[in-house]
Amino acid sequence: MLCALRKAAQQRAHSKTWRKSATPNGNLPALANLVKSPYSLTNMRHQGASSRTSIQQRPATSFAVLILASLVGCEDGTNRVESDATEAVVRHVLRDAGTNKPPVLFLAIGHRLTAPDETLLARFATHHPPVKSYEASRVSPTGDFVDKASGKTGALLQIAKVEKRSSTEFEIEAALSSLPMNSNRFVYTVIQQGGRWTIKNQRPL
Repeated sequence: MLCALRKAAQQRAHSKTWRKSATPNGNLPALANLVKSPYSLTNMRHQGASSRTSIQQRPATSFAVLILASLVGCEDGTNRVESDATEAVVRHVLRDAGTNKPPVLFLAIGHRLTAPDETLLARFATHHPPVKSYEASRVSPTGDFVDKASGKTGALLQIAKVEKRSSTEFEIEAALSSLPMNSNRFVYTVIQQGGRWTIKNQRPL
């Protein structure tokens, strides 16, 4: 039940965040047309519309979330495995960047850019460069993602889609904002070998 309450609270906080962002002083929806990520141009606007709908239906939505969360728990086996595979992709992207690593990496999930789960972010608690939720960023007039806390310009890594192929294989579609728009989307095949999740191959989209 405690887990259910925590998830319901996160849902309410998420709705409040987007309601605030929809005001003239909000950063993300107002500057959506400046974002470099190929998915963000339309979907951040969709996210704003979706949040307004969720605000109007908050009592029913919160009750539904509470019931579902109590049934599935904080992080069931499927979510944990998906997080394992996603973590492997994030670490691979940062290693692949070499000396061009961004000072900070902002992580978003899905085509509508939702905040990653706290349990996923906790896996990078001591990582350098830091990995944060995209909600910790603002979009500059030039379309860059800037850390609200430090003022450093970072990059957005969007985990757009996670598709399970088998119990030991996932395909994960991701996009990195710091790369040129026509070559910043990849599909990573992630497999489990010897108890570890590794990148088998990647292909551009």
